[in-house]
Amino acid sequence: MRIIGRECDHGPRVLVLGTFDGVHLGHRELIETGRRYAREHGVQLRVCTFDRHPLEVVAPQRAPGILTTIPEKAALMARIGVDEMQLLPFRREMADMEPEAFLAMLRAATDLRAVAAGWNYTFGRGGRGNAELLQEDGKKHGYDVLILPPVRMHDGTVLSSSAIRERLEKGAMEEAEQMLGHPYGICARSAGGSEDGWMALRVKRGKMLPPPGAYDCLWSTGNLSGRSTLRIGPGSGGIGAELRLKAERIREKDLPIRLTLPAHGVNGQKSVIPLPCHTP
Repeated sequence: MRIIGRECDHGPRVLVLGTFDGVHLGHRELIETGRRYAREHGVQLRVCTFDRHPLEVVAPQRAPGILTTIPEKAALMARIGVDEMQLLPFRREMADMEPEAFLAMLRAATDLRAVAAGWNYTFGRGGRGNAELLQEDGKKHGYDVLILPPVRMHDGTVLSSSAIRERLEKGAMEEAEQMLGHPYGICARSAGGSEDGWMALRVKRGKMLPPPGAYDCLWSTGNLSGRSTLRIGPGSGGIGAELRLKAERIREKDLPIRLTLPAHGVNGQKSVIPLPCHTP
């Protein structure tokens, strides 16, 4: 998968628009809608998103915790077969852009054949751009518009990143995993160990974490991998908590470490002891 910025290939594309935090089952259904069109018309699929959550710029005080950092998002996109992921820099000038200007920018950057978006996708200044405006623009400029209706779980719950954050915050890992379609993952870096083998970890600021507790997890870094226990300390809304991994085999600092937290644990058992943990 190629990761591109504003400068990109101008060839024919199907664009799939969204924030894609979590790359959950609803996102995958949206991407699959765009993929089917791309295959039928012999063009490539491009997922178009931003390099940060828009609320981080528009209303920082309301910005949610991040389910997937950019590297995590890219890895999930590659896993489901996305051809290209375009990261648009979201700054104040992007937030202040009128929705018509935003669509004009997309049309100028590629030979636009179709756009796929969710029913509640908004864009442009004040979120004025919506599905109706997209459809009008498509008719005017000759590209197809594919709007995906709400995707629901078996109990009728609408799939959304917000719903997953709510589950994650209260420690409902099984529900969160069902909505994501994959175990929750954390990309971290080693920050030094201690004599008893607990490695301190650093994660990207704003990354959302489960409640404090000891979690059964899988970890990998370079050619090393294994099963271990991850301790998550107290934090505000799952953000800013202290993390420690039991991993005697990891000695170096600043190593990228991928953690996976299966809801049912590595061997099918309950994966979390939901008690405040006192890390050494």
